[in-house]
Amino acid sequence: MNDVIEYQSQQLPDTLEDLTAFVLVGKSRLNAYMLKLKTVNKLSVAQEIRDQTLAEAQALSNALIAAEQRIGELLLAIPKATAYNNPSGKEGSQIRDRSKLGKSKSETVEEMGYSKDDVSGYQQMAKNPEIVKKVIADALENGEVVTKSQVLKEIKAAREEAKKEAEAKKTTREKFAEQKADRLQEENDILKDEISSRDQKIDELLSEISNIPPATVYPEDYVLAKEQAKSAEAARKRTASELQKANQRIRDLEERKGIDEIQKKLEEEAGYFAVRTYDYIQKNGGFVWITERLEQLPDNRRKEFIKTVYAIDAFAKQMVENIGGYGIE
Repeated sequence: MNDVIEYQSQQLPDTLEDLTAFVLVGKSRLNAYMLKLKTVNKLSVAQEIRDQTLAEAQALSNALIAAEQRIGELLLAIPKATAYNNPSGKEGSQIRDRSKLGKSKSETVEEMGYSKDDVSGYQQMAKNPEIVKKVIADALENGEVVTKSQVLKEIKAAREEAKKEAEAKKTTREKFAEQKADRLQEENDILKDEISSRDQKIDELLSEISNIPPATVYPEDYVLAKEQAKSAEAARKRTASELQKANQRIRDLEERKGIDEIQKKLEEEAGYFAVRTYDYIQKNGGFVWITERLEQLPDNRRKEFIKTVYAIDAFAKQMVENIGGYGIE
């Protein structure tokens, strides 16, 4: 099967224009093959004819999948239009000759007539070649004709599974951190109890020592009590040091957890901003035609419209300035 895919890849057109035409023509031919296959299956014909019709349909469908996958690869290689590769942008003002720049991704997509779903599907197939190969192999083994929808369905399932695994790993890390914090807190409580008990013993020993009258020769039990008091004080200091270290470990862990939450919020809001902004542009892009007929608007409505446009421009410029030298790869 891999040999078949490799052969088809070598026979595919080289350009997006030719690949697009290949896919359009190929889909029409495939529909004809599928109709023929359906008719053959209903008739009492030789198995050899059925097998031949199925093999031809499978070969054509595999070629179409390979062509669509190649379209995705070419689309992924095209840079998006930014202020750095668009001569009409502020930072691109040094580039005067537009012919030196290739077409942007949006321009290419529009010229080819691809829909948003088309582009997404082509690129997902290009990013997941192993899944594409597996779906084709399964279809051949089961005597089926592979379709683009089957490939995209498997890719989506694989992405959802990977997402679940990532969430499971993340949940495991959070549980481990909480368990570690609980253990440290337990150790902290034990150390506090030990310090309290030792402090009480030290106070009792010091109280006994203070009640011993001065003498030239101290009793043997006095000397022993004094040594015990010294040992207890040294042990208290050691325990206090251990308690301080345990408290610091707990503070470090709490701070680390706060940083993780901030990172999570940052990633979520960045994704939310991108989706909302793209949706806004999709919904409101058609209002650009108003700028060509501003003179037909009443003064108050025209000023309101222009003020809004300048506000959008100021917001966009501020965002570009804030991101500095980060380009879009």
